Amino acid sequence: MRAFVAGMNQANVATAVKHFPGLGLVEGNTDYESDVVDSVTRRRDRMLGGFTGGADARADMVMVSSATYRKIDANRRATFSPEVLRTMIRGDLQFRGVIISDDLAAQAMHDLSPGNRVLRFIEAGGDVAIIGDSRIAQTAASALIDEARDDPSLARLVAASAVRVLKLKGRRGLASC
Repeated sequence: MRAFVAGMNQANVATAVKHFPGLGLVEGNTDYESDVVDSVTRRRDRMLGGFTGGADARADMVMVSSATYRKIDANRRATFSPEVLRTMIRGDLQFRGVIISDDLAAQAMHDLSPGNRVLRFIEAGGDVAIIGDSRIAQTAASALIDEARDDPSLARLVAASAVRVLKLKGRRGLASC
């Protein structure tokens, strides 16, 4: 992983390591199924080595899985888990780049409104919500804007995320800030 990210960085190509904390031990596919679970992976699992390597090599982004990891946060999907995003990605990996979701329009997310999907992701510590259905994307964006107007702590999270995204764009020559 380190050599791959380093090579991509030399070529000025942005990288994302995914799907944190891993999909190798899940039962099911979050694109097409609900309640996809990993009952094995733990917070300091050896299977996280690739993510550690990617973070150490300065990958630009980490994509979070939409599965639930029972031994990490039994009550939340990884996408909505502060334990996964803040404690593991920001803390354990010391990752300072952009945290992106997997597709929030996937089947695994259909039990929540589009607005709740994006709000829970941002509140957990995410930066960029990936939404592969334009009909859902506009509804989710509007919900985030409306909520951030009324909630100063959410507005601060959104601003911090925007800074991380702009720094990434600046490093890749996509914005001058």
